[in-house]
Amino acid sequence: MFPSVYLVLLTVLSLVVFLICLWYLYLIKCMWPLRKVPGPKPLPIIGCSYLFPNVKSMLSSFTNMTQKYGPICKMMIGLEPSLLISDYETLEAILRSSELIEKSKSYRHFYNWLGFGLLTSGGSKWRARRKLLTPSYHFKILDGFLPVFDSVSSTLVKELEKEVGKDSVDIYPYITLCTLDIICETAMGVSVNALVNQDSEYVQAVKGMCNVIMEKVFSPLQHHNTTFKYTQNFLKEKQLLKILNDYTMNVVKLRRTEMILNDNVSDGQKYDDNKKTAFLDLLLQTRINDEPLSDDDLREEVQTFMFEGHDTTASAISFALYSIANHPKIQQEIAFELYNIFNDDQRMATLKDLNDMKYLELVIKETLRLYPSVPFFGRETQRSIQIGKLKVPKNFTLIIFAMGIQRDPRFYDEPLKFKPERFLNDGSDKCKMPYSFIPFSAGHRNCIGQKFAMLEMKATLSKILRNFILFPSKPNDKVFLISETILKSLNGIKIRLEKRNSLLHSQFVHNDRTLSIIMSLAGFCILIPAIIFVVIVYYYYRYHNITKSMKNVRGPMPLPLLGNAMEFKSRNTILQRFSELFQEHGKLVKVFLAFKPILLVADYKAMEAVLGSNKVLNKSTFYDFLHNWLGFGLLTSSGSKWKQRRRILTPAYHFQILEQFVPIFSRVSDILINEFKKETRKDAVDVYPYITLSTLDVICETAMGVTVNAQRDKHSAYVQSVKEMGRIVIDRSFNPHEQFDFLYQFTKNYRTEKKCLGILHGHTNAVINNRRAELAKNQTNEVETDQFGTKKRIAFLDLLLKCTDENGQPLSDSDIREEVDTFMFEGHDTTASGISFALYEIANNPDVQKKILEEQNDIFAGENREITYSDLNQMKYLEMVIKETLRLYPSVPFYGRETMTELKLNDDVTVPPGVTITLVAYEIQRDPKYFPEPNKFIPDRFLPENNLGKTPYSFVPFSAGPRNCIGQKFAFLEMKMTLSKMVRNFELLPTVPAHKLDLTSETILKSDNGIIIKIKERK
Repeated sequence: MFPSVYLVLLTVLSLVVFLICLWYLYLIKCMWPLRKVPGPKPLPIIGCSYLFPNVKSMLSSFTNMTQKYGPICKMMIGLEPSLLISDYETLEAILRSSELIEKSKSYRHFYNWLGFGLLTSGGSKWRARRKLLTPSYHFKILDGFLPVFDSVSSTLVKELEKEVGKDSVDIYPYITLCTLDIICETAMGVSVNALVNQDSEYVQAVKGMCNVIMEKVFSPLQHHNTTFKYTQNFLKEKQLLKILNDYTMNVVKLRRTEMILNDNVSDGQKYDDNKKTAFLDLLLQTRINDEPLSDDDLREEVQTFMFEGHDTTASAISFALYSIANHPKIQQEIAFELYNIFNDDQRMATLKDLNDMKYLELVIKETLRLYPSVPFFGRETQRSIQIGKLKVPKNFTLIIFAMGIQRDPRFYDEPLKFKPERFLNDGSDKCKMPYSFIPFSAGHRNCIGQKFAMLEMKATLSKILRNFILFPSKPNDKVFLISETILKSLNGIKIRLEKRNSLLHSQFVHNDRTLSIIMSLAGFCILIPAIIFVVIVYYYYRYHNITKSMKNVRGPMPLPLLGNAMEFKSRNTILQRFSELFQEHGKLVKVFLAFKPILLVADYKAMEAVLGSNKVLNKSTFYDFLHNWLGFGLLTSSGSKWKQRRRILTPAYHFQILEQFVPIFSRVSDILINEFKKETRKDAVDVYPYITLSTLDVICETAMGVTVNAQRDKHSAYVQSVKEMGRIVIDRSFNPHEQFDFLYQFTKNYRTEKKCLGILHGHTNAVINNRRAELAKNQTNEVETDQFGTKKRIAFLDLLLKCTDENGQPLSDSDIREEVDTFMFEGHDTTASGISFALYEIANNPDVQKKILEEQNDIFAGENREITYSDLNQMKYLEMVIKETLRLYPSVPFYGRETMTELKLNDDVTVPPGVTITLVAYEIQRDPKYFPEPNKFIPDRFLPENNLGKTPYSFVPFSAGPRNCIGQKFAFLEMKMTLSKMVRNFELLPTVPAHKLDLTSETILKSDNGIIIKIKERK
């Protein structure tokens, strides 16, 4: 007896050893090509399944593995070799590949439920289905679903009203029932009323199948049908599938019968805007080789649509509500947007309404970044294939870890913070890294229903936010993320709801705080008179001290608190009012803007004293309004930081660097010429909009090394944001209430600035990150070349990335962004202004135009060749034309300095600390004392023999002294290039009747009625 027992044990042991050896041989065969890829150590037979004791631990295990082993790690799950991937280049290679479109083996667990529909099929069948189903997501079809979205979300609102006032409500169960109602009605044309019938057999079956599938995926015992049939889940799946399949097939047969009986569907009705068409109806009308789809085909696609469009959308909406509840400022911004669309009307959202919800869309995208509905998904290699740097064997599962890359700090600054503005990168689409944001997958097998999902999410979220104010739960429960088939929270997604009376109703008003708020308001009302009294006393004290210190300087009488702000009612009249004040009070004028004393200067000696001083280097406080945009870069910084930056940046303007930019100037101006050729038949054309887009193209490519194609994409968000920020800075400078940050945040300009900065900073940050990654990748190359082997031009950004500070440390991203944004701001509109006014004067002075053309003919001798750096330096007369233009129309007509100590301007005037000195270049450059016939356009006044150098501070378009413009050589080269090509290609003529300029100052000099000339193409 005993020998036989030993024999059995020995046989079992031998079999186990044999299986283990076999498994190790299989492991070596699979993993040997990827032996250098790190990963957890597998155990015999079960592989790395021990890392996933249950479904709930899977997401945290993936996150831990990524942190421990890096963005690519290998593992064995049972007998399935896998790669967990969150590496950008590898993801891009996978998702862009037309070969890697097969779903991973884990999707086979869906076969019993979804068959071989769009989600689970592969090869030619998938391609045929994709082509077949794409028209079903046409916007006219989606528009027909809007009444369903509205009806179901209205029911959701009624259900949520029962939860108002509670400290905490788990929002997810409500949302998942809502999306199930929507998907059933849009997919099958039937209502399951899940929101009001939560115990429905069908509803429970959908939930049950999702759970069964996830348990099968990470349980090796359930991977194979042979062993799966002995588990409890086998019987459970069988019961659930009967419910689901029977329900779907009954609906399919019913709808098919109705269509046959009614026989009222023609091709012309497929896109009938007034007819609500379900997804199933579209499938019933579809033909393949003139044959209708079979019942099984219909069931596969309808149930796929149900599965993919149900829990995924519910997850996103729930996490969006959670994030909105925990970010009151964001909720306030959404409410403001919805108020602009609906006022407080509870009407149904139209397709246009949903498309207008731009900020809400950013919120949804940021939600999907932090909480992707499908945090990971799989593909399978059908043969041994090179993926990026990896040679991956056949039958390998590629697990694409979307959540991993979407929370990677290399692509998202402060990745765990909820910041919708990070998606305001409209101006930098070509600089984005699209495969770092893949909540809907990407490439060939991207989600076909993402437009449907976005519309549904917008409709549901906007309906909820129009009816409720959201707050964090009490206590504030943090989400504990897990992944079943989709991303969920183990402890629910909990928030608190209060009924909203109006979209403009402050979300900070709590019923239990009403008494304390009233008390606070009463106290505030008592304090107001006292505060006003103190403010008035302080104002007169400050006014008396400044007036006493500058008693020899005259100026208009200020009003209490406002000062002389009423003198400057509009930015359109600022220059005119400056001239009037100088005529009335002399070349030194003192004014007050609220509490700020300002000395207006157009006196030569005073100009020399300020600009030639090493003590008055601080910019005026009005430059503070640029800090949100430009930070503390070269334009806005002061003291040691300014000196350090000036020293670091000076080599960037060396002639050898500037020479590299000449081909960019040439190419961009060629595009400008082509744009102007479309205007030659018109009697008048405003040149400024064309020139400003051209200079923006130049500055983007020279500063950042990227092309924004502003001339061809005039309505780019980046272009518009640059314009808006220039306007806002001037508005703040002359509006007393906007000069105080506390009051400014309640203005429309504040909201506009916030959106603009999101676009501008997002664009710059994306370019910096992208370029830094490229430089790191190419750091082994001594000389970076393009695809043709030509030495690549160095952008201003590249120089900054290679710069080090006095301690030998590289500049931080924020330092670099400050300087790049400053270069963009200073070198864009300023140059555009100079070029535009030059074209106007050339058109109105034919003798000047003739001399320019003669000089151009002398240089090029009729050749139509590229302009070189040497050519530009030979354009001496054109340079005088530019200087005379800048004398009459200085791009920056006035600029400011702040006194930190006493400054003696002359024998009679000493300026105390804390005074803003505004140097009005526009005024001194039109002073007949220095420029006879100052309003005439006479380029010859800049001939060397006229000795303008005797009074250098009378011509200061680029400022002067230690803080003169560092980029003036760059500006001259760009202006020469553009003007040279314009004059050689066009005859510039005045309009009839003659156009008179209406000069105005924003951040730069412009004409309020445009800069209009006539253009005639030269033959």
